[in-house]
Amino acid sequence: MKVEIQESLKSNEFIDLTKIAKWLNVRKDNLIRTLRRTYVLNIDYIIKDENPFKYKRGGNLYIALYVSHNCFKKLVMRSDTKQAHQVCFCFT
Repeated sequence: MKVEIQESLKSNEFIDLTKIAKWLNVRKDNLIRTLRRTYVLNIDYIIKDENPFKYKRGGNLYIALYVSHNCFKKLVMRSDTKQAHQVCFCFT
């Protein structure tokens, strides 16, 4: 997980919010709420219409969100987890 986030930071790719939520050990819906309140769509984060499930009926709604590098740094610095403190220490 950590390696995938580091590789996407080295390249100019967006980072999958699901991987960030697992790495920070927080709920994805809390991160989505913070993104929508604080950051700008299509600049700081993007929503892709990709459904990994082949069945269209039942289950939870899947939202594929991808975060830019700058937004990732800001989002992690706002978080209050052990991994977030390690990242804050590296960037300051």
